[in-house]
Amino acid sequence: MKTFVSSQAKCIRRMSDEAQMLRMKNNCESILNQEESNYTASEYVEFLISGKYKLFDILQDYIEITARIANVDLSEDNILFNKINSIRKNSLKKRFNNEVITEEESNFEKLMCYRHQAKVHWGIYAENSIKDILINDPEYILWCIINLDHFFIGNYVFAINVIRKSEYYLPAIEMNSIKRLIETEWKQEEGDCNIWGNFDAFEGDHLSWFNYNQ
Repeated sequence: MKTFVSSQAKCIRRMSDEAQMLRMKNNCESILNQEESNYTASEYVEFLISGKYKLFDILQDYIEITARIANVDLSEDNILFNKINSIRKNSLKKRFNNEVITEEESNFEKLMCYRHQAKVHWGIYAENSIKDILINDPEYILWCIINLDHFFIGNYVFAINVIRKSEYYLPAIEMNSIKRLIETEWKQEEGDCNIWGNFDAFEGDHLSWFNYNQ
């Protein structure tokens, strides 16, 4: 016998799921806030970049729940993934045919995860390291994630309270996550072949491609 579930029952169930996710998010946020309260701003950044962040699973849950509540897809089904992947493939095709590539295509070819010791070479913080920016103006990192095609960073930055409270937090999570997926796929396809080396970068800009969470 087929069970009939009314639209009202479905709505109640959905509200229950959302309420549960919201409770989980608030619980994760409380734990993250408590941890950060034990440090000064610079000490907390040092702690996060040490690679010994014991609450990483909590942070991952927080990121995923925040995205789910907002109906943001962090998988390869995200439209951004397909867009960036298409741009990248088009640029490779153009290079193979010795055609001129666009600035956007060139930027996405340089896509990489910036480590804390990397120095940026653009904007108001040129010559400053990622670490220094995180200490003095962490929201600028969100701007970089959203606005610079080649830039993404380890998820540890999303544990910082100032960043979590930013209106750009969710767009940055989405863009950062999709860029990570894209870059991982590219490296798997290309093997260890480095086609990203022909541009001006500071020493230390590149990292081990599979250690994003360190």
